[in-house]
Amino acid sequence: DATGVLTFEVSLPYTEFTTREEALGFHREFDRRLRELPGVTAVGSTGVVPLEGYGSGCSVVFREGLPYAVGEETPCVATPTVLPGFFDALLIPVQGSKPTWSDVDARTQAVVVTKALADRLWPGISPVGKGIGSNGPDSRAWYRVVGVVPHIKAEALDQPPTEAVFYAPTGLRPGVKSGDLNDVAYMVRMSTADPMTATAGIRTILSSMNPRVPFIDARSMEDVVARSMARTSFLMLLLGVAAAVALLLSAVGLYGVVSYVVTLRRSELGIRMALGASARHVVRLVLVQSAWLAVVGVTIGLAATLAASRTLQSVVYEVSPADPAVLGSVMAVLLVVALCASLLPARRAARIDPGDAMRES
Repeated sequence: DATGVLTFEVSLPYTEFTTREEALGFHREFDRRLRELPGVTAVGSTGVVPLEGYGSGCSVVFREGLPYAVGEETPCVATPTVLPGFFDALLIPVQGSKPTWSDVDARTQAVVVTKALADRLWPGISPVGKGIGSNGPDSRAWYRVVGVVPHIKAEALDQPPTEAVFYAPTGLRPGVKSGDLNDVAYMVRMSTADPMTATAGIRTILSSMNPRVPFIDARSMEDVVARSMARTSFLMLLLGVAAAVALLLSAVGLYGVVSYVVTLRRSELGIRMALGASARHVVRLVLVQSAWLAVVGVTIGLAATLAASRTLQSVVYEVSPADPAVLGSVMAVLLVVALCASLLPARRAARIDPGDAMRES
């Protein structure tokens, strides 16, 4: 849930934070102070912001006690580092448990996997308690799965569900020199409508802790989602404009056809009125016949849509091409447009003078 979430990056100087423990200590204190800000309901952090590069790299993963068969493809999946609170900040539900700071202190090597990866590695069974690692099938340094998150799309919303292992820094060895926790992206969930209001307070906290740590690229998670969909949104806008123009041309074309038909039937309509047909009956006659033409056209269009459903599936997001609500609303719009385009010629037909029409015939 991107609503009300502020995200930004911090970059710890490598000359001051040379080990993972030093970097982790800074993040732990920074996390604690962020939670004390007014309006903050949750804080989390990770190495890469979702929808901004989760698919840029991958690591091969192995299962404890269940080696891959000969010829079986070895999964290479995203392995982002997450600090405690990440899932709470983005309101990502977790089946099982989530790594906590106690897990970090005890070095429990707890990890969370996505359901897409769990279904691939342990189909039909719960992955909780299973061992997973990326150091080779003979490694004894297995991480332990403690939770599963549902199908999420951390790479792009128009891509398949993400296969990922979320590693918390629970397996760190003391004194290891590494910079993998120096560059971290934070997510801060706010109770206020505009999460950007927290930037001033965050800058103050960061400056008081270490003025050499930069506060980078603050933006809302809603902006992140919008940017990730920019290309698709632009294509949808173009398709929408094209559809509107097509609808307008259809209305103009139908108006022209009905007007022409009414002109050809001027004598017939005049005779009908001379024999007692009222103006209301003439209007209804023209509208009903026009509606039948529209129904035939809509039926042909519906059949073409269903035939092209596989192609449409690749350009619409979480909307089935055969969705009854979508198809029904489109059909209703087309029929209403057809009737509106036929109304003016129908009213013109109702004003035909029977005498003039019969003399013209």
